[in-house]
Amino acid sequence: MKIKQIKQSFPDFRGKKSIAAGILILLVILFSVRMMTSTSVGNDGSDESYSVSVAVERASALPVSPVYTYKATLEPKEYGLVTTKIAGKVSSIFFENGDAVEQGQALIQIDTQDIENQLASAANQLKIASFSEQKAKAALSSAQLAFDRAQALFQEGAVSQSSLDAATTSLQTTNADYSLAQANINTAKISMQFLKDQMANATICAPISGIIDSKNVSVGQYLTTQGSNVVLAKINDTSVLNAVIQVEQDRLSLIQVGQKSTVTLDGSDKTFEGMVTSIDPSADPASRSFKCKIALNQKDPELMPGIFTTVSFSGLAAKMAITVPMDAVIENGGKYYLYLAENNKAVRREVQIGELLNQTISIQSGIQEGDSVIISNVSMLQDGDSIKVQDKEVQ
Repeated sequence: MKIKQIKQSFPDFRGKKSIAAGILILLVILFSVRMMTSTSVGNDGSDESYSVSVAVERASALPVSPVYTYKATLEPKEYGLVTTKIAGKVSSIFFENGDAVEQGQALIQIDTQDIENQLASAANQLKIASFSEQKAKAALSSAQLAFDRAQALFQEGAVSQSSLDAATTSLQTTNADYSLAQANINTAKISMQFLKDQMANATICAPISGIIDSKNVSVGQYLTTQGSNVVLAKINDTSVLNAVIQVEQDRLSLIQVGQKSTVTLDGSDKTFEGMVTSIDPSADPASRSFKCKIALNQKDPELMPGIFTTVSFSGLAAKMAITVPMDAVIENGGKYYLYLAENNKAVRREVQIGELLNQTISIQSGIQEGDSVIISNVSMLQDGDSIKVQDKEVQ
């Protein structure tokens, strides 16, 4: 009886231990299922919150006509520099920047008071020289008659040798005086002509017809023929403007004199037809490119020297090429990449790009026809990212 009472005083834990063990096993199973489910979601990409929505385009080769574009600056057909041939103070200016002028039109007047004074003095010197020349000529005539008479008498024996010698010396002296007087006249005439030229050059005229630019002169300014103010203005001949481009060596064979092009003004949709007029025969030493001029014969107020344009050459021989939108291409460190859609993953491929064709670019290598090229949200992607392809694939 005592033994039985002792056993009943201790609680029976065997049933509770079984329940606790069951609960523990159940928790382990639930945790394992949770981990397996989480791993499954991450691996198959079925959880949209971890995927990037993209559009794709099937790569296909199509016949395309390349369009080559170049940045260009408009330059005048030619330009003339307004300079002075004489030194002097500016008394009048007859132009402003933007004025249209004709060749020979007066632009600047230099004060001529000093030249006028020198011209008057030179005229007086010419008169004096002319008077001296007349006197010397008369003296020479007299000396010539005296010599002729002395020579005749000497031959008759009527005069001595010394008398003939004196007549000869007198003739030589008067002849030299006459030559000097003639030289003085020539010097005075040259001086007169020089001053007349100075007077004419005091009016500075336009060297060519065109539009005035880069005015660099003021009334009262003292001009010299050397120094920083030699160029007083520039005149642009805008009858023909040239779009000047630099052509790479590997494209030089595609551009020829007489070839037409399309010139588009930067910041505008306005286009003009141009024609290649010249290609430099030698390359620029620094860039190894060739200067090419495209003439624009149209008249338009928007066409001005110095503005930026884009020159496009089209109509070249068509060739087969895979093209993709420019936005699909990523550049990194001088290399170019595309993303392909493969098994709900973004796979990065290095590619070799070709020509720009409007808003597309040709791909020379790196992908094949039939590849699914990702064309949207490429900046959000990294190699191996999960993606969700939009329902409709762009063909």
